[in-house]
Amino acid sequence: MLPKLLPALVHSAAFSCLLLAGTTAMAQKPAFGYVLTAGGDTLKGAIILRDRLLQQMRVEFVPLRGEEVLVLDAYQLAGYCYYEQDKLIRYVALPFYQDGSNIPSRGFLRQLVAGEVQLYDYAYLPVWPRRQADLLLIPQSWDKKYPTFGPLSRKEAEFASQSSNRCIVAYRAGAKRLEEVSWWDLRQDAATYFADYPALATDLRAGRYRKRDIAKIVQQYNTWYQGAKSDM
Repeated sequence: MLPKLLPALVHSAAFSCLLLAGTTAMAQKPAFGYVLTAGGDTLKGAIILRDRLLQQMRVEFVPLRGEEVLVLDAYQLAGYCYYEQDKLIRYVALPFYQDGSNIPSRGFLRQLVAGEVQLYDYAYLPVWPRRQADLLLIPQSWDKKYPTFGPLSRKEAEFASQSSNRCIVAYRAGAKRLEEVSWWDLRQDAATYFADYPALATDLRAGRYRKRDIAKIVQQYNTWYQGAKSDM
């Protein structure tokens, strides 16, 4: 029943080659975890760990009472989780609006903070500009069904390296873009983003936070938002 409910992901050879060219796809030991289906079911089993970029596209899952490896994507799942030692690692399925399209493609991102504003770790392909004024952010052979996972800005494309092609992003439900916070000027960008919480915005403009405090800032905003919502 499970294979019928959650069919295996099939993707083109060109797409696979592109991913493997930009990532290391060495399998690691399976980790105990579970998947959350789009219908709200929780299925326990083992998650086969792969490269971070590959895990943003799909997950390899072995059900608790099974041997078959199911390859599932964000069209089939709401997310998946696994344990690293005693730490729970959570990947959430998100819509990605790209190329001006109103129809989102779907992928997973590793969640750092949950709530009204969510914080994620975003890994991207180290795609380099051909020249200063011509950034090739979207490989032409990429399957349009899936997010391109390219740099989110010119800065990311220019400063990315083979060893560090990741950034931190913020997301709100219903938003059509990820907010890249790794390059935020907290006094300006963060204060504007959290402007509906005046006390926090004032502290940000006053320079009372540093970039390493971004998770704390988001958590503080979410706590305030939940309280403000309850008072309505």
